[in-house]
Amino acid sequence: GETATSRLGLCCLYLRDRGSAEEIETSSRSGSSVAEYLSAIRYLNTQGYQCLVTGDLSLPPDAIDEFGGWLVDATSLGIDAERFSLFALTEADIFIGEAGGASFLPGINNIPTLLLNNFPPYQTRRGATAFLKICRDELGAAISPQRILTEYAHAYQIPGGSVSPNTATEILNAVTDFIENRRSDEPYGIKIDDIVDGAHETWYVDAQSHLSPAWLTAIGHNLPPASVTDGDADQKNERTVTVRDGRRTKETPDAPGNT
Repeated sequence: GETATSRLGLCCLYLRDRGSAEEIETSSRSGSSVAEYLSAIRYLNTQGYQCLVTGDLSLPPDAIDEFGGWLVDATSLGIDAERFSLFALTEADIFIGEAGGASFLPGINNIPTLLLNNFPPYQTRRGATAFLKICRDELGAAISPQRILTEYAHAYQIPGGSVSPNTATEILNAVTDFIENRRSDEPYGIKIDDIVDGAHETWYVDAQSHLSPAWLTAIGHNLPPASVTDGDADQKNERTVTVRDGRRTKETPDAPGNT
């Protein structure tokens, strides 16, 4: 596949797969298959990131061959898995991963974090941009973020509805938006208080974690115009931010005197 001409950074990619269907409190926090991540990995490679895969899923040999060193795990490198995991989780330039215990480690070192397949909804990680699993009601309609983050905040399943792992398209859109707009000194995304009215029993405020604009777009929710925090925000200029297919467009008013 297409790759960058030189490596610019390391991306720790943490994939979680634990618990049987009967162990809902464990299995509901597992994420997507390796196959669903491949398009996002190709994109990360073009942006100069070598992906270090940790967690519960093994890389298939054909994927290792395809990426030619830009996608590795402990097995493919022939090194100790625990040491490899600790290095990737604490020394990578960015972290992209799912809601297992290991995903708490990157925040210790202030590593920019994109949390995918986040579930149950109340939880998040320090400084993370969170893209939740897609929850649908009994009619198949996406449940609003207001309800997800209040009524269903501590739910491990949706009665009569469904909870779906992120698809390849959703993952690619979330990763693209995160890479294009993140900054190293401030969490990227939309503050939960700009989305949820009233009290909520979640970790977002204390963790200084924000919601992924790409997640809100995926469930058909309109974005608050001036609530996205990113590296090029200008306090003196209001702008409209829109996400379409994981990409944001910005409109900044003309300077005084311009027509």
